Amino acid sequence: MIKKRKRKLDPKIIRVGDTIKILDPQLFIRCGYPLCLRDMKSEVEKSFENIIEDLIYSVGRGNQFMQRNDKGLYLDQSKVKNSSFGSSRQSGHSREYYKILRELASVRIKVKNFGGNDRKIYTEKYEMSKDKEALVAKIKFVKTGLRVSGSSSYDNYSGHNEYDPPYLEGEKTHKILELDLCRGEIESPGACWEPENSYLYDPIMIESIYVEKTRCRPLNEEEEFHRRFEDMNKQ
Repeated sequence: MIKKRKRKLDPKIIRVGDTIKILDPQLFIRCGYPLCLRDMKSEVEKSFENIIEDLIYSVGRGNQFMQRNDKGLYLDQSKVKNSSFGSSRQSGHSREYYKILRELASVRIKVKNFGGNDRKIYTEKYEMSKDKEALVAKIKFVKTGLRVSGSSSYDNYSGHNEYDPPYLEGEKTHKILELDLCRGEIESPGACWEPENSYLYDPIMIESIYVEKTRCRPLNEEEEFHRRFEDMNKQ
């Protein structure tokens, strides 16, 4: 069986394993609409933190501490003080709390229509990373543009419903690089800790237009063989 000769790779294209230098330190934060879940979590938590906690603990103990009046449900503090419930509440929030908070934030962000239809990239300048080199660990692609809602209509001629799916007007594709901090020169700008994620550092990411490629990744054995084979044919 004859193996097909691999196409020579374009040295200008950035690939996983390559080394890049950051020219403009506009670090990638997210791609999306004006409002995000993190913003909504903070907003919802300001108003409903105690209500969520009270509901979780009361439901877990058979609803014995919840009472209802003309304003709705509330926690009966007199019953709490005379039970083991009051002393058993731990400092900090439970995993269930953050699950409920996330779902409530999802409800609010949908009601607010994600803050608008303009899907774009959000960045943050991190001067300490300027002119530093790092290895490319992962690559992903994101799309920006103006969201146009889908629509449906009934075709009297065919007798079928027709549906136009939503799309992005003026759609553009962007190449996002995730950088390897362990083997690069960049220090992480800090941890972004959320209890449901445990202790995790947000990866350092940047759009490819803000960097330049300085070194290609080392060739593996098969790629090295093809390179030597091509060199021999050129002689």
